[in-house]
Amino acid sequence: MVNSERAGATSLRRGRNRWLAALVAGLGLLLASCAGGPADGGDSGDGPIVIGGTLGLTGAYSGPSAGYKAAYDMWLQDVNASGGLLGRQVEMKIYDDESNPTTAQQLYQRLINEDGVDLLLAPYTTAVGGAVVPLTERAGKVLFNGGFISRKLHSTSRMMVTSWPSQEEDVPRPFFDYLASLPVAERPTTIAVATLQNPFTLGERDGFEGKGGVLRMAEAAGMKVVLSEEYDAGATDLTGLIERVQQSGARRSSGSRWPATGRCWPRRSTRSATSRVSTARAGRR
Repeated sequence: MVNSERAGATSLRRGRNRWLAALVAGLGLLLASCAGGPADGGDSGDGPIVIGGTLGLTGAYSGPSAGYKAAYDMWLQDVNASGGLLGRQVEMKIYDDESNPTTAQQLYQRLINEDGVDLLLAPYTTAVGGAVVPLTERAGKVLFNGGFISRKLHSTSRMMVTSWPSQEEDVPRPFFDYLASLPVAERPTTIAVATLQNPFTLGERDGFEGKGGVLRMAEAAGMKVVLSEEYDAGATDLTGLIERVQQSGARRSSGSRWPATGRCWPRRSTRSATSRVSTARAGRR
């Protein structure tokens, strides 16, 4: 990995740490505003403020979901040790949606109808989150969303509050900014695009309403797309796809993927010493 790419990876890690800090801080502010008190006619009883959500603690998204759970646990411990919110302790119910949209839907119905939570936290990833937004909207529940991005869902939602400063069509921008920083003679003129079949990564490739996305950014950079293919989330062997990327003659490749599928991508793509393919891991949500 060249120094500039190493520096970029360090910057992403620092950005993620800052985001986690902002997430727990924003969560506290939102809970305080939603919990209600005597001044606004809300219930000021002695019971806890209950917030809830799901995470893919098992299944394909268990790795990133564990980070969210750690952030939630840290915030819960700190806020309750400081006296809670509005003089009340906070209780958190986080269920395991098994990284499955259908399971998440069932669990959010439970949180709304049985647990009677005061505030909902979004699950991790657009594929899972997109399945629960219609339920939370119909229930009139505020959904604090630090778990996924979707320009389409945010443009139509009335009850979702996001912690993200950008959406999927902007995610590839650092990759193309890096390419633009190279000397003109070193800038690639062709690109191969491999995209996971997932709402987030497809949006990352295609953009939204004619704006952003890998394909448009490549065109704006004067790059020719010599290959654009999708692959299934259950893929465990991407050898054929990687070989087609290598054979396409592309000077760069953009691989939009998740941790679960990303593991089978770089080993094969970097095995050939003569390959000039470089993979940009852009997908975190």
